[in-house]
Amino acid sequence: MLARAPVSVLSICDHDTLRAYDDLADGGWSTGTPGSAAARPCLLPGVEVTARLPEREIHILGYFPDGLRPGFRAWIDEREADRRARVRAGVAALRNDGIPLRWADFDAEVAGGVPCRSHVARCLVRIGWPRNPETLYSGFMNRSRFAMTEVRTGEVIAAIRDGGGVAVWAHPPEAEVARHGARLVEEGLAGVEVFSPAVRGRRREVALELAQRHGLLLSGGTDSHGGARKRPGWYRVTAGQVSSELLPMAVGGMA
Repeated sequence: MLARAPVSVLSICDHDTLRAYDDLADGGWSTGTPGSAAARPCLLPGVEVTARLPEREIHILGYFPDGLRPGFRAWIDEREADRRARVRAGVAALRNDGIPLRWADFDAEVAGGVPCRSHVARCLVRIGWPRNPETLYSGFMNRSRFAMTEVRTGEVIAAIRDGGGVAVWAHPPEAEVARHGARLVEEGLAGVEVFSPAVRGRRREVALELAQRHGLLLSGGTDSHGGARKRPGWYRVTAGQVSSELLPMAVGGMA
């Protein structure tokens, strides 16, 4: 499906893991010029890293136009292991509180991937818990059971930069831009995601204002978490909208 995606540049930014690129390593994919004989999109290596502000988590995208370095891969492997441990500890807390979520069902839902609270939510809904889905995250999967990462934004941004990447704030919430935007720029943030289904209206205006005020790069993407409708190419960002520094090369047409 990815090989037939109607895009010129494709970046797979999974949460806290680079496993997608290991799976594609032997498939003849290019991280250079689009338009190969196989007409495949050019791959832009990327990842979405969970980072800690004092009171909440945000996501920092790392884009690597010159490819991935072994040192950064090792650091991301640590982040993946931490995510696995935190999510499994949350499932154990649910079970200890009497919620009949079976490990076999949870492992089947994750299907060998990297777990997140969405996997847990689907398992809970499948067994009829909770009766009110609005309480999934605020109640059943709150932070007393599912701990936030302890890795701060400064460490995440530094790791991306040291690995040769560009650090971009993913789908920045309007209120957090006001509270923490300048601080993240001081820590080395290089860009902000402004073209995304999750960033519209006033939220996009605020993100653009942050970028213009501090000379940040502009990025965009689908923020797709799967589903039959959200296939590659369902949401388009043109190469002209994305700062050229984020791309493996200047690309015409669709990105």
